Amino acid sequence: MSQNSLSVSLPDEVGTLVNPAELDVSGNKLSGEIPITYLGSCTSLVSLHLEGNEFKGHIPQSLEKLRGLDQMDISRNNLPGQIPEFLGKLGALRYFNLSQNDFEGELLTGPPRISP
Repeated sequence: MSQNSLSVSLPDEVGTLVNPAELDVSGNKLSGEIPITYLGSCTSLVSLHLEGNEFKGHIPQSLEKLRGLDQMDISRNNLPGQIPEFLGKLGALRYFNLSQNDFEGELLTGPPRISP
């Protein structure tokens, strides 16, 4: 669903997808907050691309349930505040892009977790 000029917000039906491995809604005009409930319930996600939209609000705590997440790009949105500590605990995460938001603080509070 990337690069389509979709607008408003991410539809609730995304949460009804059965075991999605990838969600890519990058390069649209989606706004509002990153959906809390249903993104956290998509525990089979390996790749999450929300970049290039107009999301605002904080990174939802429910994303900490995505333990198998390998790629996450939430760059080029309007996300403010502190970078949540749980992001450093997603051990499978190899690609992570937070650029062009309004974050503050430190990304790592200790040595990075590197999985073999």
